[in-house]
Amino acid sequence: MSNSISGNSQGVNPGSATLYKKNWMSGFRRLQLALAWWGLLILVAGWLHNTYAGSWDTALILLMWLIVAGLGVAGNYILTPAFLNSGVLFMWVAAIALGFVISWLVLYLIDKGEYWPVLSVSWHLVFALGYLVNGYFSDKRLWWLAGWELLMSLLMAYVGLNPPPDLTLPLPNGGNPLMIGKFIFFYNQGVLLGLTSGIPLLIAALPFWKENYSRG
Repeated sequence: MSNSISGNSQGVNPGSATLYKKNWMSGFRRLQLALAWWGLLILVAGWLHNTYAGSWDTALILLMWLIVAGLGVAGNYILTPAFLNSGVLFMWVAAIALGFVISWLVLYLIDKGEYWPVLSVSWHLVFALGYLVNGYFSDKRLWWLAGWELLMSLLMAYVGLNPPPDLTLPLPNGGNPLMIGKFIFFYNQGVLLGLTSGIPLLIAALPFWKENYSRG
């Protein structure tokens, strides 16, 4: 949520700020729509990952996430074109690139078999870093998202350290993996990443939020 009104990230003439705020499809609301777009993309990507992880190879899964990231950036440009001038987009591209570098290292250099818990933790931390920096320069309410992503990274770290005793069984008995009924967290981290990172973005895009920038 870049400061689009009191700053100049949206290229708005300060004299027309009042008129600009009255347009629901401008400024703050456009940024919220951009958050919603990211939320939907992450939800869909998480579902695709979980659904096709058995039939897609590693390169195809990574390509799918890369396409999602590209669609996210493209959607941000369409919804908030002046976002490019704020520096926040560059920061997010850098954070996402860091996530893909970590993914590449884990998948192609480390590759110790059950790597997805490591990637899940890494991406939650990448999102937390992005929200932390973004919130510092614009709207500090994004720090709530940073805290949530940090919490999820710790939870997924626990999941990774407590796998089912026999990874060849779809519903193993015994052991101490984190599970709710027959839902084993270890086997569903793709959809979990989509749900836990996508839904908060959709919540942040709800219309009851008001402009409350921390920096101007």
